[in-house]
Amino acid sequence: MIFPSNIQDDAIAVRQMPSKWCSEGWLRRFLVGAMACMAVVLFAGCLSSSSNGDSGTGTQPPPPDEDGDGDGGTGLPPDGQIHINVTSPYDFGDVVLGQSSSVTVSIHNRVGEQIVLNPLDITGATDVFSSTGLSQQTVPENQFATFTISFNPQSEGDFQAVFAITVQSPDGPDDINLTVLGSGFEPELGEIGLDVSDPLRIIPAEIGVNTTRTITLTNIGNETLRLPENAITIAGDGGVFTVTQPGNLVLAPGQSTTFTVTVNPPATQTYEAIVTVNADPPSQPRSFQVIARGQIMLSLLDEAGRDYFSPDYGEFDFGVVLPPGVATRSQEFLIRNTGQNAIQLTGAPLFQLHGTGVDFFRIGGVADFLEQFPGGLIPGGATGRIRIIFSPEILNQVTADFRVPVSVAGVDEDMETVLIGNIPPDRMVVYGGGYIIEAGSTQPRRRDHTDFGDAELRTEETITR
Repeated sequence: MIFPSNIQDDAIAVRQMPSKWCSEGWLRRFLVGAMACMAVVLFAGCLSSSSNGDSGTGTQPPPPDEDGDGDGGTGLPPDGQIHINVTSPYDFGDVVLGQSSSVTVSIHNRVGEQIVLNPLDITGATDVFSSTGLSQQTVPENQFATFTISFNPQSEGDFQAVFAITVQSPDGPDDINLTVLGSGFEPELGEIGLDVSDPLRIIPAEIGVNTTRTITLTNIGNETLRLPENAITIAGDGGVFTVTQPGNLVLAPGQSTTFTVTVNPPATQTYEAIVTVNADPPSQPRSFQVIARGQIMLSLLDEAGRDYFSPDYGEFDFGVVLPPGVATRSQEFLIRNTGQNAIQLTGAPLFQLHGTGVDFFRIGGVADFLEQFPGGLIPGGATGRIRIIFSPEILNQVTADFRVPVSVAGVDEDMETVLIGNIPPDRMVVYGGGYIIEAGSTQPRRRDHTDFGDAELRTEETITR
């Protein structure tokens, strides 16, 4: 049984009920039912909030997806499905024999219902790759499970393994196959060790602003490591990346020094470079890849902090708002500049709706926004508010593109997300009291030969036609 949206969501306001629904008896049943429904929802929410203590699951957002497509190289669709935060194959690189390197993997449930993760099945070099933290468990909607994969080579050479996870979802089983690679080596001379963390591989960088990462360089060998004067070189997208040289060019065994990699992207695109640390013979150079994405730091945040201008949340669903032509739902969003540069909103109007469903959405709070930010100029670190109101006139699902044209540091861009409302058009919503509303209709009608029993007016049932 599903409670109507105009009862369970306090953001929905009834504008005007059809006269045939407004008898005094109906109103009493509606009010009593609404209070009972709210009590049930609050009680269920309390139970839900107390059941999130399982090891390995949580409600915090997972780490960012390394390649930005949300599938982690598994082939699973990015939206409405399952997100994994690392790319397959994942390369641990060179690891000294007897030492260990690890990565935390996060599986984010975006299916819309709970899923069940089965234990890991490992094939390949199981003697050097291992995992901790993932057993069979249920992951609720929009939560995630994490586990750790470790690489601990005991002999020189290249190693590979595949970690397979079977995911049971409402659509059936899916397999996530994560391939991991790594090489083991035994240092003999002065050897270069680099502390290159995962966040360095993908750097989200504000356009027109220097974003810097510090790299630790360590002599992991058993003899002195000598570096030339220009030890650090970089090749790739010219002018976007710069490096500094280490302060210490002679490193005893176990001694460390640092250098920096800085990126200043001129546009909203991806930039790549290869950084090489050179050493005097007989020591060998070491290289690693660095990737940066130029970004405009404007966010569209809901009350839970989800950013609908980000790749992780590409659409906002208003859910089912009933009855059509009567009820509305209003959602408040924060418009936040998380960067240093001022962002100029350039649209006319500032906030725009496009697509087939524009007649069912409207934007509120614009006057207050302009009073706070005259001319639509948002300083770095500032936050404003707007509202988007969904007012369906028919039962069919409707969509619209919410678009905000902006300009920052000489770059023009459209920030956008998709707005969705109401159920698919192959569904029929049935109300008690002898009335139904069919897909595509704007008014309830008397129930005829189709008998769904005497459902109370505060409840609804759905069937597929």
